[in-house]
Amino acid sequence: LGQRITLTQRMAFRESLGTTRIGGILRTIRNLMVTALLLQLIGGVLLAIKFQNKFDWGWPEAVWHGLFQAVSGFNNAGFTTIPDSDSLSVFQQDLFTLGVMAVLIMLGGLSFAVMAELVRVKRFSRFSLDTKIIVAASVVLWVLGAVIVFTLEYDNSSTLGPMSFEQKIVHSVFESITARAAGFSTIGTGLLGPATLFFIIGLMFIGTASASAGGGIRLNTLGVVVATIFSSVRGKDHVNAFGRELPQTQVHRAITVVALGILLVFVVAFVLTGTEGGQTRFISLLFETVSAVGTVGLSTGITSDLSTIGRLLIIVTMVIGRIGPLALGLALVHHEGRVPLYRYPQERVRIG
Repeated sequence: LGQRITLTQRMAFRESLGTTRIGGILRTIRNLMVTALLLQLIGGVLLAIKFQNKFDWGWPEAVWHGLFQAVSGFNNAGFTTIPDSDSLSVFQQDLFTLGVMAVLIMLGGLSFAVMAELVRVKRFSRFSLDTKIIVAASVVLWVLGAVIVFTLEYDNSSTLGPMSFEQKIVHSVFESITARAAGFSTIGTGLLGPATLFFIIGLMFIGTASASAGGGIRLNTLGVVVATIFSSVRGKDHVNAFGRELPQTQVHRAITVVALGILLVFVVAFVLTGTEGGQTRFISLLFETVSAVGTVGLSTGITSDLSTIGRLLIIVTMVIGRIGPLALGLALVHHEGRVPLYRYPQERVRIG
């Protein structure tokens, strides 16, 4: 406290906040804190008013639960203090509460840098490449996720089947939003069909934006990898996205993050299959693994049935999933801009 932060510390803050500039880091942090607190306060007040009417609670209790749910939603924590409720199942008919929670989850998963640019710029064509990728990927995954869940669970008597058409749409959208971030659920996750579970595994692995409250490999990483695939298929030597060329260092970093993420999922799922496989479906073990890697918190209900080794492994996986991408980014950022003293001669290898 009271000391000037060093250039190395500024670079670390830049990496953790997902911004490209080093200057004005302290001002950015202050703005982030104020914005986050304000959004959570507004959400908490709205939820408190609703809870006070819905549950006949006194104002102190309603405010406490409202603020807790708002903070939990914005920070993609997935915890709930609502009594006698499996996650948010008690709010299946409450579109207002689900709407407030969905907005908080969405904002928490975008990152402060993106929210600030959305407010400041307003036109998609003038957004930075980072924001364009996050906004485009978010919208595509929200819509695609809702359509997939709606289609696959439409006739499932244990989930969307008994609901009205409008309720099916609402809950499909909510499941799509929360699957990449907060881990809330209005329908029993363990009751979803295998195809839906497999699709949600993909959403959890992708996660939210860099420097957001969520986890996963991050939307930015997905965008870079998709752009790399398209450029490679089209026979281009450079990776382009939205009229901009991506630095090779970022392409390599994105591929590294995805590869390490897949490796982590493979190793953890492999070990869990050995310790729990005799009594648990593989799809449930894989779901539990990816949920831990992406720090989502969704579960098919097998967590309490895992062995001690299995539960410890899930705990360690959650820690790695939370700090892993950031630690990797901070480790790589120190090597950026360094010119190698020598380079080896090139030689081609066969691919595919």
